[in-house]
Amino acid sequence: MALFFGKIKPGGEPSGQLENAFYFSPDGDQRFNGILPGDHSYIISGRLIQLWQAERWEQVEGGKRLCFRKVIEDIGLRVGGFMALRFFKVTNQLTVFSVRSSRRKAFFPIELAEPFPAEVMNDPATYRNPENFRRIAYFPVAPESESSIHIKVFNQDGRLAIMNDSFVEKYIQQTFADNRSKIGMGQPRKDRTLSCFKNLAAAKSFPHSEMSILDLYDAFCCTYHVASLEPESEDAPDAELDVDQDVEQSIAEDMQVLVNLLNLKKQIILQGSAGVGKTWTTRELALRVLGETQLADRSVLNTKYQAALAGDQIAFCTFHQSMDYENFVEGYKPVPGTSGAPSFELRPGIFKTMCKLCRDDPARAPRVLIIDEINRGNVSRIFGELITLLETDKREGTPGCPGETVSARLTYSKDLFTIPHNLYLIGTMNTTDRSLGQIDYALRRRFAFFTLKANRKALLGYYGEGDVALKDKALEAFDAVEQFLSGKDRLHRDLDIDDVMIGHSYFMAATRAELTSKFQYELIPILEEYRKDGVLTCDPASFREFLARIGN
Repeated sequence: MALFFGKIKPGGEPSGQLENAFYFSPDGDQRFNGILPGDHSYIISGRLIQLWQAERWEQVEGGKRLCFRKVIEDIGLRVGGFMALRFFKVTNQLTVFSVRSSRRKAFFPIELAEPFPAEVMNDPATYRNPENFRRIAYFPVAPESESSIHIKVFNQDGRLAIMNDSFVEKYIQQTFADNRSKIGMGQPRKDRTLSCFKNLAAAKSFPHSEMSILDLYDAFCCTYHVASLEPESEDAPDAELDVDQDVEQSIAEDMQVLVNLLNLKKQIILQGSAGVGKTWTTRELALRVLGETQLADRSVLNTKYQAALAGDQIAFCTFHQSMDYENFVEGYKPVPGTSGAPSFELRPGIFKTMCKLCRDDPARAPRVLIIDEINRGNVSRIFGELITLLETDKREGTPGCPGETVSARLTYSKDLFTIPHNLYLIGTMNTTDRSLGQIDYALRRRFAFFTLKANRKALLGYYGEGDVALKDKALEAFDAVEQFLSGKDRLHRDLDIDDVMIGHSYFMAATRAELTSKFQYELIPILEEYRKDGVLTCDPASFREFLARIGN
């Protein structure tokens, strides 16, 4: 027996669904989302929540319906109390879809945090017992590990954090952000929750009647400037939420942050582990800085990127151990001599060439230099005296805003050199490889840094409503890897989970065979290298057991 929750709109078509306990779908099995006869489901309809048990299927004209038996006609809770039941794991799906409808599904499985026997579930007294509800508890400092059903928020180095409890989904823990500094910027519903934590000096707990899990999620796990998630009223039209649309909105928001950072700082480094999308993000970011906005899919993006490369609007290079000033800025290169004797000629490197193109362009249109694997090279040796000139206010002045315009003489040509304001630098950096040189403070001060993280939501968007079994396998593996890497004392002390969590692209595949191949020949070898390089510090036995589980 499985447990679900479902949404049926009061007065919706066909009529009589709530009164006669059935759900009709003209779309076949998709909207039922795996619920079967024998399963229980909470039915959310406006302010009413009922408990039903599925009994039988019926084929009817125009579609299919699932008939239920009413177990409890009103459990006596609103959505805020329903979410707070201790038996349920606190998940993104439960929080979002208990207050918003989905375009594709009417029922959603509930993940249990503890056993929930049918006799307890079917007893109306269960929903009146205050001990069965989670509270939101605030602590001035991180609380000691304790067996508690409550969601714990605490102060950590001046910022709010959420306790890493097993009953709180990893996604919620990862997206939790202290938004208190944004109070008053135009989101009254979020502000009400944020203000409750503004000046707390002592421990305090909030029952769901004062602060619901939805309130907490909306204020701390959703982008501040987007509309708040609010429960649908009984007579409100369905406010549908599409997972794909949600993913696209999140990606678009991150890209806008990157564009703003690059325009402000002129140079940025995208850092993250393998497979988080650094390559494609640099391409899109470069094109958006050039003014491109219509980048609907990867094929369009790649076509425009290749055209920009051919037109010298974008240049690309990779740093490595042999890269030096002579390759990057300028240096003497061997050329055939007139008498056959070897000769050397001073040649500009890719950086000096891009600066000249920027300076010679009458329109001063932006140009972008992408530096892949920027931490693989000796950055100080490659940039030389130009490190000082990278700072935004030391570049050649923007028209109407001259700045300091600092110049330096190049080592070989002795040219007096400045960096034009319309050159943008985008670097990428793998955070996992500890064998590489780290970026020194001089360069860190001149670049903005943005961490790209492995994104479970990207997997949901990639698989959509396609092969459910394939999606479940990919998500199961993603969660297993994340859980293993997050285990106590499993990572080198200099690294955290965002540095090493293998990116979502390693879990994306069109078929089960392709996914299995990725696991065996890409994912597992990386994990084995983690072990050999000291990134992972776990014992060999548990590591082998984990790899076997991933490989199956």
